[in-house]
Amino acid sequence: WIEPMQTPCEHVFCATCLTQSLQNAKGCPQCRSPCTIENCRPAMRLLRSKVDALTVLCKFQCGWKGPRQDYANHMKLHACRFADCPWQGLDINAHLSKEHCCPFQDRGCRWIGSAAQRQEHIAAVHMCRFHRFGCKFCDTEANLRTHMKTCTFAPNIDAVASLVMTLRTDLEAFREDNTALRQEILQQLDAHDKQISALDTGINESAHLLEEAGGLSSKLKKQLAKVKHVAAQAPGPSISAMKADYLIWEPGPGYDLAKDALMATVTRPVDNTGCRSASGFRNGTHYMEIICTNMTG
Repeated sequence: WIEPMQTPCEHVFCATCLTQSLQNAKGCPQCRSPCTIENCRPAMRLLRSKVDALTVLCKFQCGWKGPRQDYANHMKLHACRFADCPWQGLDINAHLSKEHCCPFQDRGCRWIGSAAQRQEHIAAVHMCRFHRFGCKFCDTEANLRTHMKTCTFAPNIDAVASLVMTLRTDLEAFREDNTALRQEILQQLDAHDKQISALDTGINESAHLLEEAGGLSSKLKKQLAKVKHVAAQAPGPSISAMKADYLIWEPGPGYDLAKDALMATVTRPVDNTGCRSASGFRNGTHYMEIICTNMTG
């Protein structure tokens, strides 16, 4: 017994054996009462003490015999001393020599370690440094030093140096081309920025002019509406019926263009009989006048 376990029906079995039995049949191996491994518990202390006092033999038949309570300590002699190795057996030295010692221990290498470290040791100390190129040589350090002088897998140093110089020259040329191209791109970007700035300025000026034109157009429409309103109230022909060719308005008596800063505009006569209209600025004020002559009624 490695560890005595007691079922709910108070039967005692080895913990390992009981676990295996309950995996196949959900019941006590002796009386078949329903139970699971979760329902079982360690045996009573008195029973465990009696079991520990029993004399047992080593399972590897090394000749050891003693009380069960000392069995666990004895088994440490048959276990590998490396924690990551699960090996247990009779000949620990043979195991260490095969799995954990250097394969060249018979020729002087005293290295020992875990299985993973063993492969690293062989590659670093005993294998040819050109094994990645296909060299299979693996021997003691002394023989390895002799082999390195004549290894056929060793690259041609002169050819490698020439290749390195060529690559360096190509790299410098690439860097110069890259710098020149970068400068050219920066100059083009700067020119594009200036063009965009000029376009923005032109757009802003155009928008300002359009805004001023819209304001003048609005003022003219208002003045024309006033004229139409006055003309509609005055006797005479309707403004909507007045048609004639273009002519230049001539100010009547009492208007001094130089003194009053009057700016006459080209306008349309409002009637065939000589009724004309004009607009301009006088003393800083915009105005529109209609001069009608030879009108009847």
